[in-house]
Amino acid sequence: MHDGLNQGRIDTDRLRSSLAGLSLPRFPDGRLVLAVDVSPWLRSDAPCSPDRLFRHVHGRAKTASQFIPGWPYSFVAVLEMGATS
Repeated sequence: MHDGLNQGRIDTDRLRSSLAGLSLPRFPDGRLVLAVDVSPWLRSDAPCSPDRLFRHVHGRAKTASQFIPGWPYSFVAVLEMGATS
């Protein structure tokens, strides 16, 4: 992937095949356990960007929460058993 980025392009079909071929860690009963995080990417300096929303943010002001323009993004991870998760 780094070689592709260094060349300025990535073969998306090859990347998709490589990622789809990875084995996922499973619990002894065969389950996949997923963790999901949804966080705001705050961008108050991007007033003309499409699909921007106002994100509610706690604790950025001294006594009140604020609404700051930005985008929500999510990250999904497969958890392993034990402390490595």
